[in-house]
Amino acid sequence: MACNWPSLTAFMACSTQWRVVPEITGGMAAVATTLVFIGMDYTAVDATLRRLNSPAHVFEDILAMEEAALPILNEVE
Repeated sequence: MACNWPSLTAFMACSTQWRVVPEITGGMAAVATTLVFIGMDYTAVDATLRRLNSPAHVFEDILAMEEAALPILNEVE
Protein backbone atom coordinates (compact mmCIF):
# COMPACT_ATOMS: atom_id res chain seq x y z
CA MET A 1 0.00 0.00 0.00
CA ALA A 2 2.99 2.32 0.17
CA CYS A 3 2.51 2.95 -3.55
CA ASN A 4 -0.77 4.74 -2.71
CA TRP A 5 0.79 7.04 -0.12
CA PRO A 6 1.48 9.97 -2.51
CA SER A 7 -2.14 9.86 -3.71
CA LEU A 8 -3.55 9.68 -0.20
CA THR A 9 -1.43 12.54 1.11
CA ALA A 10 -2.32 14.65 -1.93
CA PHE A 11 -6.03 13.92 -1.41
CA MET A 12 -5.74 14.96 2.22
CA ALA A 13 -3.87 18.13 1.20
CA CYS A 14 -6.85 18.96 -1.03
CA SER A 15 -9.41 18.30 1.70
CA THR A 16 -10.44 21.97 1.85
CA GLN A 17 -11.04 22.18 -1.89
CA TRP A 18 -14.56 20.74 -2.05
CA ARG A 19 -17.24 22.68 -3.91
CA VAL A 20 -20.48 22.77 -1.97
CA VAL A 21 -23.91 24.31 -2.50
CA PRO A 22 -26.58 24.93 0.13
CA GLU A 23 -29.77 22.92 0.09
CA ILE A 24 -32.61 24.68 1.87
CA THR A 25 -35.61 22.68 3.00
CA GLY A 26 -38.85 24.01 4.39
CA GLY A 27 -39.70 26.49 1.66
CA MET A 28 -39.77 30.18 2.53
CA ALA A 29 -39.42 29.38 6.23
CA ALA A 30 -35.97 27.87 5.57
CA VAL A 31 -36.39 25.17 8.18
CA ALA A 32 -33.00 23.63 7.54
CA THR A 33 -29.95 24.22 5.43
CA THR A 34 -27.51 21.48 4.55
CA LEU A 35 -24.49 21.49 2.31
CA VAL A 36 -24.37 19.31 -0.79
CA PHE A 37 -20.91 18.34 -1.97
CA ILE A 38 -20.73 18.59 -5.77
CA GLY A 39 -17.05 17.80 -6.32
CA MET A 40 -13.59 19.18 -5.92
CA ASP A 41 -12.27 22.46 -7.29
CA TYR A 42 -9.93 21.07 -9.94
CA THR A 43 -8.04 24.34 -10.37
CA ALA A 44 -7.14 24.32 -6.68
CA VAL A 45 -6.39 20.60 -6.79
CA ASP A 46 -4.05 21.15 -9.74
CA ALA A 47 -2.25 23.95 -7.89
CA THR A 48 -1.87 21.74 -4.82
CA LEU A 49 -0.50 18.85 -6.87
CA ARG A 50 2.01 21.15 -8.55
CA ARG A 51 3.17 22.46 -5.15
CA LEU A 52 3.60 18.88 -3.94
CA ASN A 53 5.44 17.87 -7.14
CA SER A 54 3.01 14.97 -7.44
CA PRO A 55 3.32 12.47 -10.30
CA ALA A 56 0.68 12.79 -13.04
CA HIS A 57 -1.20 9.64 -11.98
CA VAL A 58 -2.05 11.20 -8.61
CA PHE A 59 -4.70 13.43 -10.21
CA GLU A 60 -6.47 10.36 -11.61
CA ASP A 61 -6.29 8.73 -8.18
CA ILE A 62 -7.84 11.83 -6.60
CA LEU A 63 -10.69 11.65 -9.13
CA ALA A 64 -11.34 8.05 -8.09
CA MET A 65 -11.29 8.98 -4.39
CA GLU A 66 -13.59 11.94 -5.07
CA GLU A 67 -16.08 9.64 -6.83
CA ALA A 68 -16.01 7.25 -3.87
CA ALA A 69 -16.30 10.05 -1.29
CA LEU A 70 -19.21 12.00 -2.78
CA PRO A 71 -21.99 9.53 -1.88
CA ILE A 72 -20.63 9.26 1.66
CA LEU A 73 -20.29 13.02 2.11
CA ASN A 74 -23.85 13.53 0.87
CA GLU A 75 -25.49 10.83 3.00
CA VAL A 76 -28.60 12.01 4.78
CA GLU A 77 -28.65 10.97 8.42
